[in-house]
Amino acid sequence: MMILASDYDGTFHTEKGQTARNVEAVKKWRAAGNRFGLVTGRSFEMAEAAVQEYEIPLDFMICTNGASIFSGDRTLLAGFPMERGGLEHLMKLPSIQNSDRCFVLTGQGTFFRRRPGKLLDRIGMLRVQSVDAEEIPDLQPVWQISAACGDLSRATACAREINDAFPGMYSAYDNIDSVDIVAFGMNKSHGISRYLDICRAGGEDPERVLVIGDGGNDAAMIRDFGGFTVTNGCPSAKAAAAAVFESVVELIGIALKGGL
Repeated sequence: MMILASDYDGTFHTEKGQTARNVEAVKKWRAAGNRFGLVTGRSFEMAEAAVQEYEIPLDFMICTNGASIFSGDRTLLAGFPMERGGLEHLMKLPSIQNSDRCFVLTGQGTFFRRRPGKLLDRIGMLRVQSVDAEEIPDLQPVWQISAACGDLSRATACAREINDAFPGMYSAYDNIDSVDIVAFGMNKSHGISRYLDICRAGGEDPERVLVIGDGGNDAAMIRDFGGFTVTNGCPSAKAAAAAVFESVVELIGIALKGGL
């Protein structure tokens, strides 16, 4: 049995037609006795909305950059929340205060940081409740905070600012034009490793783990698991990758033929 863990936005989902083809490839992968899961920076609710829309068959789902791990039946297997003590200070950083979009991903649901003059209460089919910044520390557990920075360079600078301001408390990663902030040491690689520990504790030990992603928040898992990226992957993902594929379809096709 092999395990394939794929990022969602920009990797599994690029456009509707390719996403549908990826779903069909996953069905063949699982029919061959293997497992498939998404590993994403999205919250559970946002990831589940995509899973339902495209009818993606899953054996597990790792959300909020590894901070929350779910089984195929969506049971929470493990969670690693952000420390409450630094949240008030975090929300007052200029780069966070000035972000046009800021989402708080929690065990109570997904929330949108209210900002004067801005209005956003809908992402696709998902209703998102807005909250004031001072309410955020009370939304326990907080798995992740994601803020839009406008472009990759500003996201990288914001991530650096947060990592410098909260050493040993939070970890921040650039994610295309946004920054994702989680508990210190949490990342997609950690989430996959924790899921594998759960599998082994249940008497299942996969013969191989394949990972694929496209963003800066995927680089650690790609590097740690000798994984892959796609042609639209960012520079850090490509630098970490053992190979570049056109799509998840191509990766699965080659893996099923024993070509990896």
